[in-house]
Amino acid sequence: MKKTIFIFFILLLIVIFFNHSKPRVVISNKSLGDVFVFFGTSEKGVEPDYEEIKQSRHALKISQGESVELSISIFDYFLENGQVNIGWRLGGLMGAEIKRVNYTTLNILSGSSRCVLAIDIYKDKDNVSYQRNSFCIKSFEITSDDD
Repeated sequence: MKKTIFIFFILLLIVIFFNHSKPRVVISNKSLGDVFVFFGTSEKGVEPDYEEIKQSRHALKISQGESVELSISIFDYFLENGQVNIGWRLGGLMGAEIKRVNYTTLNILSGSSRCVLAIDIYKDKDNVSYQRNSFCIKSFEITSDDD
């Protein structure tokens, strides 16, 4: 019984450690309308498979004044050249409802310097900045190329 409790406790600590140490993206809607966010991970230079495409087609709705926190999965830790692709639409999902569209691509790197990326979405512009975090295993770096 003691061995089972000990193993459970160790597994719980590992889960808490990985969950707390994951790099995160905090997206805040400071506009006057709804924002629809598309979030997906992939490997740089590799065409996405069907599941990755299917996942990136689902939009997350952020209402005015709300924030959402997104992070990579445990499997993304082990990608050789991992990337996070984040796109957002202001106003609506399709057609004339869309007021503005933007996106950013982040490289997933080893290191702990840039663990939390904050994206504040306003009516006319976006503010992207890094926030300090105490510790993380992987970090984000904004990429300027999409190759």
